[in-house]
Amino acid sequence: MRKKLFDAAMAVLMLFALCVPGGFAANAKAIPIRFHKAGGGQFIYCNNPEAVTKTELSSTDNPSPTYLMKNEDLGPDNYSVFFCFYNFAGFDIEPDVEFTSENGAVIKINSIGYYTPQGVEFWDCLGAWPDYLGVNIRSLAGNEQHVAFAGAKNVPAEFSLYSGENDWASRYLYNYEALKPEATFNMLIDFTIVSGRADVNFAALKHTKTLGDRSSHDPNAAPGKYVRDNTVKGIDKETLPIVETDIQISIDKDTPNGEPVPAEVFNQYHPEGNVTPFWTTNINPSRDEYMVSKNTAAGSDMLSLTYEDDSKLAYYGRSVPQSQRDNVWQMDLYHFDTAGYDPSLPWTADEHVPNAFTSETLDKNNPPNPNFQFNLGNFGVTNRYRLAIENRDSIPRTLNYYIKSSCTSNIVIARDKDGTMLNPFTLEPENPFAISKEITWGEQTDACMFSAEVGPGETKEYVLDVILPTNNFGGQANSIRIDTVKHLQPREYSPFPSYMQTQTNKDVFFTGAETMKWENGALLRFDEDAAVWNEVILPETTRTLFEAESNHISLVKTGAGYAARFCGWDDFGNSIMNKNRKNTVYFLDGSMNVTGQKTFPDYIFGFLSDGKTLYVQSDKAYRTDNLETFEPVEETPVWNGKYLLVKKGSTFYERKEEKDIPIVFEGETPKEIFSTDGVFYYKKSWQTSLTDKNTENILSVSPDGVNWTDIALPSNFLELLKVSRVGDRLFVSTKFEQFSFDVPTQAGLVRVQLNGELLSFLTQSKISQDRTMVPIRLFFEKLGASVGWNGATGTVSAEKGGRSIELNIGSKTAFADGVAVEMDVAPYIENDKTMVPMRFISEQLGCTVDWDENTKTAAVDAIF
Repeated sequence: MRKKLFDAAMAVLMLFALCVPGGFAANAKAIPIRFHKAGGGQFIYCNNPEAVTKTELSSTDNPSPTYLMKNEDLGPDNYSVFFCFYNFAGFDIEPDVEFTSENGAVIKINSIGYYTPQGVEFWDCLGAWPDYLGVNIRSLAGNEQHVAFAGAKNVPAEFSLYSGENDWASRYLYNYEALKPEATFNMLIDFTIVSGRADVNFAALKHTKTLGDRSSHDPNAAPGKYVRDNTVKGIDKETLPIVETDIQISIDKDTPNGEPVPAEVFNQYHPEGNVTPFWTTNINPSRDEYMVSKNTAAGSDMLSLTYEDDSKLAYYGRSVPQSQRDNVWQMDLYHFDTAGYDPSLPWTADEHVPNAFTSETLDKNNPPNPNFQFNLGNFGVTNRYRLAIENRDSIPRTLNYYIKSSCTSNIVIARDKDGTMLNPFTLEPENPFAISKEITWGEQTDACMFSAEVGPGETKEYVLDVILPTNNFGGQANSIRIDTVKHLQPREYSPFPSYMQTQTNKDVFFTGAETMKWENGALLRFDEDAAVWNEVILPETTRTLFEAESNHISLVKTGAGYAARFCGWDDFGNSIMNKNRKNTVYFLDGSMNVTGQKTFPDYIFGFLSDGKTLYVQSDKAYRTDNLETFEPVEETPVWNGKYLLVKKGSTFYERKEEKDIPIVFEGETPKEIFSTDGVFYYKKSWQTSLTDKNTENILSVSPDGVNWTDIALPSNFLELLKVSRVGDRLFVSTKFEQFSFDVPTQAGLVRVQLNGELLSFLTQSKISQDRTMVPIRLFFEKLGASVGWNGATGTVSAEKGGRSIELNIGSKTAFADGVAVEMDVAPYIENDKTMVPMRFISEQLGCTVDWDENTKTAAVDAIF
């Protein structure tokens, strides 16, 4: 979870004070940093309360339904919305923005973005921005990308509200989903009230069976109070979320290389200006304890929010005249964030004025108490720099723009002077995209985010947009340095993936015996024979138990019925906030009645059952055969409905009737194997970053853990989310694309067990002309035979225990101890592997061979 900006700013700025790079160019003219509001509409921001509980819901099952924020009687104008919070309700909730009108209005949604982090992603919700801005984003380090949806969308969209009607923003989202417990989201909306007047209200609702069902919403819910919790909400009626400043740089031969160009800031501590090597944005200097922020904060970049809330009136002291009271919270640099009275305030309880004005000018040596200042980060606001770079030198010079911070993923968009987006490396309109600084934990990073080379005698103009997304730390140092080289060097990225359609069957799960999924609160089971989904009728108590979180309930088939658990945090890794929650397994009988439960010390990251034994992964791995006694075990197996694999050390074993049979891989042994219905899979080769262009994406799949088939996927940076099976198709879900393939079968394949070890060949053993053919090298090596190969004659030879055999590719005549012997099938080459008849060569080298028709396994044992 995001730390409070106050703590973050202190850590960031203390390091700034220690790590300013070599002062600044003493003779250079200071750049005045004076932001002004761009105008063009109004900005509505709601991140208060920061953590929404069940008491802040507008649903009718809340005894006191409430909006999070209401904005009433808004007139024709352009508006931008920023909406974010954490779900602390304990169940799935749906964040949404309501549009309603008393006398009618016409509203147009121009763009909308929504995102909740997936897996171990940072919680900056960068995925909301491409759809909102219409841009693709790549992280500077190449570890993350976000792509605008290019498929059919519901926006732009214009709708009419007649008297008393309402509509919801979620209806215009292609990727809307409920917010799981202790997760966050970001919703960004650009809309226009074309005519009439409307209310724009922010709400959180309990998720019921159907996503987007608003029948439980109470339109008479309370307006929503300001909660003093280090976050803010309100509206800036003077501007869209854009502040601008002009920066004019003149370079000559005396301009030094590598030193920061001095900046002059004008904040409440330095109204007349202060020259500094860098300027700090996205921070309230009065909230920060360190002097460096008071000396470097731009101040003018911060927007001012107001929010009408009658609850403010209850906080005034008794002696405050009625004429001096109001119901408007002012959330800016110049007001206290206080609601109720605190003895640390410099006045009495009777004199208390909530949200009191401080001053537009302050003494840095006697600042106000930082504990009563607004924790402002200016999230979602674009700091727009209009750059004019003049080079009076006789050689080309380069302007480099740097951001120094920790735990920030600033989005930077380079544009030409007319606003056309550019490629950040070439500064040309071809292949444009935005770059993100990318969050780094626990360390300061000084990243060059823009470089522009200017020839001698030239003047170039650019527009640079810098945005701080949600759940970042506030406070970032900005600097400009002149040099003879571009510090932002071009990088070779793999192509952006195609994001053209939403994914199907991504949320199905395998119980160990059947495929299931939840849909609108109903549990469905896939009928393999009829290829249809059928509803599983749940008893009322079971339905009620799982209803609010059904999308995150997974089941496995046990001998007594089923086991069920909350699985919504499986992919969070170390990002889980409270691991001692959601840590119960429920036991159900065959009719889905709850018969018992077991609570574990930690969150349950996974479980499986082979129909006899239930394995649970919590603080450690456990197993039980009776659902009552759980004993710790060293490992958790992988089960695909037919075969059970277990890893010990670096070796995988097939567990069969409590006997573990080692699997020997001819190639590299997988680090981890996963499973779905009838299939094991692992990433045999996979791109690990956007700059990893040479690595192939190969998913290896197997019906039995021994015979593997490689599936080649596009050479993009594909972030694998899940592999699932429905019917005879395998669905491979990545972050932006989904691929489907036929499910691999064992038809024609043979399992080879040699001296008690299962051999997994790179080229699969198979039946050819009723004979088992195996790749020779691994087979002979595990047999203990020496192997020879003559490429000129196509001859392969082996020797073991004084016996020898020689075979020729394409010939049925072999030589055993020098004697010609006829074979039923000739050796051949497949995938650069020599395939030979297994029984023939085994028996010629003195081995016994047994055949198990049920498992298609040939068991070879050496007798000497």
